[in-house]
Amino acid sequence: GFAQRFEEILRGRLPQEAALDGMLRALALAQRESAASLSAVWAASPTEIARRLARIVLHAPYLAATQPDALAWLVTRAAEDLDTPFDTARIDAELEAALAGECDDPLRALRRVKYRHLARITARELDLDRIPDEREPEILAELSGLADCLLRRSLALADARLRARYGEPAPSELRGFVVLAFGKLGAGELNYSSDVDLVYVFDGARDAAALGLPPTGPE
Repeated sequence: GFAQRFEEILRGRLPQEAALDGMLRALALAQRESAASLSAVWAASPTEIARRLARIVLHAPYLAATQPDALAWLVTRAAEDLDTPFDTARIDAELEAALAGECDDPLRALRRVKYRHLARITARELDLDRIPDEREPEILAELSGLADCLLRRSLALADARLRARYGEPAPSELRGFVVLAFGKLGAGELNYSSDVDLVYVFDGARDAAALGLPPTGPE
């Protein structure tokens, strides 16, 4: 069957038995998530799927071990999909669709899209034919772009939640609000382990005066 054929392809390629065992465990998780899709893609291109799974499990074990949905989504994508550069509009559309289908837990929808595209970016980076070392800045830009999309959507969710709880603000209560990214995200150079350094800035001059705080603006 599916897992047996996968093992046959990989058995002679991995020197460490533990690596093979880990890959097969990841495969079992992914198959439970999306058995029909995996089987169809596997029948069409077993070697490509084996390579893609091998790279992820060996070089990004966290994704393989803890994100079976992302793994299943990744291996069922057409090979050409990994050639497509990062597209903010595409991510926004996927976030919109995920949120529409996950009304009870919007944060889970955000996480699903996040890890799927982390897996896709990782697969692109690990394929040196697609992204050679000299094009590594593209990967940093894609990670930064994904973070930007998720942050914008998170801000919109927070705004909607506050409006639902407290009602629409009066025109006199509206304030400017900006999220500033510092560090590697601000530079568009986010990597997989980077902290996301954010500063939230809002027009709170009236609120500060009401609390007896000194003005924060220029003299």
